[in-house]
Amino acid sequence: VTAEVVGDIDNNNIIIATTRTSVSSPTSLVDTAAPVLLSVSVDKNNLKIGELATYTLTFSEDPGNSLSVDDFTVATDTNGVAIGTITVLSGSGAVRTLLFQPTANTNNAAVALQLKPNSFSDAVNNMGSIDASVLWPALTIDTIAPFETGITISGVNGLTQAAIKPTDTMVVGDIIQVSMDMSEQVSVSDLPSFTINVGGVLKSAVYDRSKSSSNKLVFTYTLAPGDADTSGGITAAPNSLNLNTVARIVDSAGNDVSLATREVIAGSNTL
Repeated sequence: VTAEVVGDIDNNNIIIATTRTSVSSPTSLVDTAAPVLLSVSVDKNNLKIGELATYTLTFSEDPGNSLSVDDFTVATDTNGVAIGTITVLSGSGAVRTLLFQPTANTNNAAVALQLKPNSFSDAVNNMGSIDASVLWPALTIDTIAPFETGITISGVNGLTQAAIKPTDTMVVGDIIQVSMDMSEQVSVSDLPSFTINVGGVLKSAVYDRSKSSSNKLVFTYTLAPGDADTSGGITAAPNSLNLNTVARIVDSAGNDVSLATREVIAGSNTL
């Protein structure tokens, strides 16, 4: 406050004028709003061999560098093995993206991953939280390819369709039948084949849809003039299952069949 004297001293008239000066202090901004995970979505809920799931996480504000792949928990199977891994964490600002890769040879249905509590913060270290409305998507994972569990080679009478005994003689028109048991139900498109060895000559037994079921595939070859072999001598080398350019054998998840098949040695079949 400053004072100024004005007036006529002789007249004893004294006037004091005052001026008030104010001083302001700097304004302080305080951030007490904690960041919140608002939503989680995934681009697909069913994963097969070779597929990834993309998660999108939306926050109320940027979690910055406080968020990492280590802040997530991945579900495990009954043996304690993680059902997948996070391969990439990307994005900036309030939206982040995760790529989830399922573990090989896994068949599981579960909430695959979740964010740990107290795992992220904002730029001023306000600890984040997860909104109560957030639901983590469940994934159905099947990364097990269907495979054969047993192969039987037998003979069928071409006229009566009756089974041929090992002591019987097969003739032209009779059918060599390859029955292949599968690890799970499959569907077949077009005409896959199975290679057999008849008297040292490789022959192609073709898929027979009418004799097959969802978990047993049957391939047949009809004997032609010149075919000859001994009882129990019809064999098959390992990996004799063949797919042409359009044929497919897949399970319900869309996984392609394993082409690895066992060897069928002489004397191990019913012919």
